[in-house]
Amino acid sequence: MRYFFITIILFFLTLTFYTCSNSKTIPHPQIINGVLDLKNWDFSSNGVISLSGTWEFYWEKLLTSKDFKNPDMQLNPKLIKIPHVWTDFEIDGKYLPKDGYATYRLVLLLDKQYSSPLAFKIFELATAFSLYVNGKKVTSSGIVSTSPQSHKSEWRPHIAIFSPESRKIEIIIHVS
Repeated sequence: MRYFFITIILFFLTLTFYTCSNSKTIPHPQIINGVLDLKNWDFSSNGVISLSGTWEFYWEKLLTSKDFKNPDMQLNPKLIKIPHVWTDFEIDGKYLPKDGYATYRLVLLLDKQYSSPLAFKIFELATAFSLYVNGKKVTSSGIVSTSPQSHKSEWRPHIAIFSPESRKIEIIIHVS
């Protein structure tokens, strides 16, 4: 597995309303403990929103939406500031190695149901990832794996379009 630069993936990972917009300069909402409250954000007039902030982080786990809904699962999220490389992050007093795999999770709260699609704009990645929205895979690059032998990095900038089905959007990213 290659050196993962979370700085690259999430610095350029932005949520975009897929229409023309006249951006006003207003404060962007901040991600707090893995939740980004966008109930007062108008994509039409305020434009794109960065997904930089404090995400939930699960080292050496590839979790799904079902795992987060299961009350029997003992999930103990770590919080990791994005953008940042995971090798600067400590768990149990030890820095994480460059090779590995993890789940990142962010919940977006919207004020309304959108009839127009939203999109993730992904410019540069130097690793393998799969991005899920409310349990559905919307894009991926390379092959995410728990073993270095099966992992395959791929660099492929693209835009991943999805239609939100509710006012709560769960973003899960598997990375290796």
